Amino acid sequence: MNRRGTVTIAAILQCPISGSDLSFADPAYLTELRSRIAQGALKHVSGAPVRMQLENALLSSGGRFVYPVVDDILILLPSLAIARMEGTQATSYQHLASDTDSVMRFYDEVGWQSKKDVVFQDAELFEDLRPVSKDYIHKCHLRINEHLLPGGKYLLDAASGPVQYREYLTYSETYERRICVDVSLTALRAAKEKLGGKGIYMQCDITQLPLKTGSVDGFVSLHTIYHVPEKKQMSAFRELERVLRPGRTGAVVYTWGDHCFAMEVTLHPVQASKQLIKRVLPAAAVRRLKNGSGPQPSAAVPTGLSPTQEEPKLYFHPHDYDWFHREIASAAGWDVRTWRSVSVPFLKAYMHSKLLGRGLLSALFWIENAAPHLCGKFGCYPLLVYTKPGSGDASGS
Repeated sequence: MNRRGTVTIAAILQCPISGSDLSFADPAYLTELRSRIAQGALKHVSGAPVRMQLENALLSSGGRFVYPVVDDILILLPSLAIARMEGTQATSYQHLASDTDSVMRFYDEVGWQSKKDVVFQDAELFEDLRPVSKDYIHKCHLRINEHLLPGGKYLLDAASGPVQYREYLTYSETYERRICVDVSLTALRAAKEKLGGKGIYMQCDITQLPLKTGSVDGFVSLHTIYHVPEKKQMSAFRELERVLRPGRTGAVVYTWGDHCFAMEVTLHPVQASKQLIKRVLPAAAVRRLKNGSGPQPSAAVPTGLSPTQEEPKLYFHPHDYDWFHREIASAAGWDVRTWRSVSVPFLKAYMHSKLLGRGLLSALFWIENAAPHLCGKFGCYPLLVYTKPGSGDASGS
């Protein structure tokens, strides 16, 4: 990260604790910080001793807080800020919510671990990777581009993960830089391998974005906000609204989860038939049926954990459409479209090559395009599109 680049990036940042401006440390100050860390004289605001090898550092106005930069990743979680002034109490600043911390652990230890074919565990667990669904999934991924205004300086990718699908790269093609924010360092390191100098990488909480108001020209947030603690999801939406420039657009992929009546109804017969087979047929016959029905997912997710370690849980709390309409869309600018109307369990239950699966999915995609609002409201995965009121310079300069 060159000097000119650091000045440009700092201009859009703010301290997530105080809201003050941030600036990069000069070489002399950085040398002092490294010396004090080596002496064990500095602590994070959480109270933990600082053990990071600082590549660089960001300072809040007045120098009260210092944020580490490691591997070109800006560490902007409040609990990891380094307290520089006496009397800064660890109890004054909250740690990550326990549910958010669990999500971070899940993705560091499980979700963003890749296999030999560079498929992340997250995709293995939560996506339909079968050939029959490939074209449909591909076209759903590309729907995001229809709702992003082309051109601009910064595209914010809120909870970017490792930017795991090639379609995700298209979202920032017309932007100068892509700001990848995530709580997972593993994710950000993987994103950096893909994007290189195109990206700006920040470890932070999306309910407390370290970005100035109106500093980005577009945003995407994919399959993330329903993993944010229930009572903080509104804050995540409001933060995305805040950092967007007037007149620009952003898109959130959300899910109604168990509130999606269509998926609940269509999947009940499948679940019921499975239970019936288990009760009527001997266990050996059930195993033969399963073994003869094609490849089955692994019974256990390899996590690298010892038997005595507790596997991190992935927190999940989707709200329903009424909540979104009441709490979020009450602010001007939100619109509900469809990203994908059916769930992965639905795809795997009903869409098969021998049963004209590709043709059915092509017809479904056409229906979703013809009735995007209806499919967004009653389907499984809505695309929540935001256009910030007002007008702004599209160049982002």
